Amino acid sequence: MDSNKVLVATYFSDMSTKGMQQAIREHGSDDFSWWICGIGDLTPHIPRLSDAFDKHFDERRMLIKPIRMISEGDEVAVEAVSDSTFRNGDKYQNTFCYWITVSGSKLVRVREYLDNVYGAQAIAPILADVFGDPS
Repeated sequence: MDSNKVLVATYFSDMSTKGMQQAIREHGSDDFSWWICGIGDLTPHIPRLSDAFDKHFDERRMLIKPIRMISEGDEVAVEAVSDSTFRNGDKYQNTFCYWITVSGSKLVRVREYLDNVYGAQAIAPILADVFGDPS
């Protein structure tokens, strides 16, 4: 496996074991950005989002498992699935595609694509913690 794939796989593993914010600190560049289709740039919300994930998910946090990766130059495409459990016992199992840019052994940009309808319904309490109640 090439070094960019190893870096990306380690980042996803560390999101579960260490939490989102710590994984980004360790593997993200100084100008790291995270964008989600249908939501936009989440970069400024990472600290609150990380805390909300820790609050709502069980001890495994958000567990995202890469199924396959293709690496070309500084770009890594990832197909992944989540296998996460909320503290109330409900499951969160979504499918994701990521387009990740790597530079100098650090993640620079993460672009995330997922089932936004299911995702928004399943993680509504987390989004409310981060962005406030939309009602």
